[in-house]
Amino acid sequence: MSVSKKELLDAACELCDRLGEMANLNENIGLDKEIKMSSILKMDLFSFLAYLAASDNVISWKESRYIGDLLGLSMSPETLNNLIIERNIYSTEFEEKPPLTLQLFVAMDNAIYDSNASSIDDELGRYLLKLYMAVGIGLVESNGESVEDEHFAEKEDFEIYMNMLRRYAEENTKRHHTDIIFNHSKTGKQKEKKDTEINNG
Repeated sequence: MSVSKKELLDAACELCDRLGEMANLNENIGLDKEIKMSSILKMDLFSFLAYLAASDNVISWKESRYIGDLLGLSMSPETLNNLIIERNIYSTEFEEKPPLTLQLFVAMDNAIYDSNASSIDDELGRYLLKLYMAVGIGLVESNGESVEDEHFAEKEDFEIYMNMLRRYAEENTKRHHTDIIFNHSKTGKQKEKKDTEINNG
């Protein structure tokens, strides 16, 4: 059975809050104790989805309803449009700045990796990218389009933002920059040495 976008978000919010408590992130980054990391995640996702909604120059009621239902907000096209303008969301400045939750997830992944205290099935940055991809596809589909169509309206901006996220995670996740010692002989090398010894013997 496929997992809904809402279920994916709920799981990510739970992980976000758990990580926030483990690392005492509120105190470390100067946030009020009442603010949960999951709230920051939802704000970051709202901005991303609003950015995508603006990319075809039409803020549709379907997109507004999708964003509202996913994030538990009361959202009309007019409200969404005003927030995009007010927060300068549809801009090169926005699409070049990694969201705070991605920065925190990568930092936590690096701390776990450095400490060797725990292993995780998937690196945290990559986990978050999967969530962004899923909810972004959901927005496109809510508007009657499909990401299978290479000409869907949000394609260029979707790729710009996702590539920025991937680039940040790739460049800043320590496990991507760890050298590995290769301690095996080249295949056939030992046999070649033995054959030489026999022939010379």
